[in-house]
Amino acid sequence: MPRIRGVRVRGWALLAVLTLLTAACGGETTPAAGERPTTTDASEQPTTSTAPSGAVETSGSTTSAPEPSTPGGGECTVTITGDREEVWTFEQAITSFSTDYWLSEEDLRSTVEFLGEEITGGSYEEITGRGEPIITFLQISCSDPDNLIQGALVLPTNATRATDLPMGPGTYPISGGLFDADGEVRTMIADVSVNEDEVYGTAPGSGSLEITRWDLDGIVGSFSFAAREAFVDDPQDIEVMVQFSFVCREWFSGC
Repeated sequence: MPRIRGVRVRGWALLAVLTLLTAACGGETTPAAGERPTTTDASEQPTTSTAPSGAVETSGSTTSAPEPSTPGGGECTVTITGDREEVWTFEQAITSFSTDYWLSEEDLRSTVEFLGEEITGGSYEEITGRGEPIITFLQISCSDPDNLIQGALVLPTNATRATDLPMGPGTYPISGGLFDADGEVRTMIADVSVNEDEVYGTAPGSGSLEITRWDLDGIVGSFSFAAREAFVDDPQDIEVMVQFSFVCREWFSGC
């Protein structure tokens, strides 16, 4: 399976392809009445679903999404403290959030067919049978849609399977950065980027992702971690906090 910066192509290249496919189709694919993504049994879970084994269930499972400032959409905010202090707020864009759970089976199958089994790692049945994502179970990118270099990212490790990360509230440790994609199951990897001239590495085990609500209408939560500047003699140490509230927009076909 090809990888990019230690992350499976499925989590990055397929997301880019999906973005292009969605834009080309205008995001108008509509599932049949009552249809839900079939890559997981998440649709059968009650709204107060429990976190997976190894994760801590939060008490805010019925938390409502705050009203976003952008009508019809969501937003996120990155707060950086420490040796550098910045606050960025971005409106929800097609690059902000990705999940198989918000896509129809038809679109997921089409993605496998479009890219081919050599790239995706098997047929639709083989991939889902192994409990792996077609694209990703979850990828949050709180970044400037006009300058994707500026922002913070979180996504699961390669070992994480559907049963480890169901749609619902839960808390997951951040085990490292993007080069730690082969880390422990049920953990996340995270990254922050300020500009083209500064590179930061995520401190292992320094944070967590907390999801207080995640259903077919939206996802609400936060993630935080520590990072240190790399490749310099006097590195800056920073703390990164991201708060997000995204809704299932028109480019998702499964909700």
